[in-house]
Amino acid sequence: MHPSESGALVLLDRVAGAVVTLPAPTANSGIFYDFMVPGLNYGSATVQVITDSGSIYILGGILNIDTDSADADDWMTCGSSAVSINFNGSTTGGVSGTNFRLTSVSASRWVVNGVVTASGTVTGPFRTTT
Repeated sequence: MHPSESGALVLLDRVAGAVVTLPAPTANSGIFYDFMVPGLNYGSATVQVITDSGSIYILGGILNIDTDSADADDWMTCGSSAVSINFNGSTTGGVSGTNFRLTSVSASRWVVNGVVTASGTVTGPFRTTT
């Protein structure tokens, strides 16, 4: 990804999974990318959205909505040391309908907000390692 692609819609639709690396955030905040899982569920493959450095962090949170019979909803926050968002197509999200935005707010921070759909016992997708 490149800052000139700010505002782009990134479709997370590869059956084999994917790793998307964010560019370095800038002091001129406002660069953003929208992400969506369209109709395709990539099953057990992993999709990761990662920062470009271990010292660039993702802040904020997402609403994780359970789509199976449990129908549990949970607000997931990522604290101050998350460097990746990992979806497994079930419990950590990435089921069809997942959509979120990452916005650069400083030279070392991205903020996430959105809705993630999951199944099973939902758990947070945020990780401190890639």
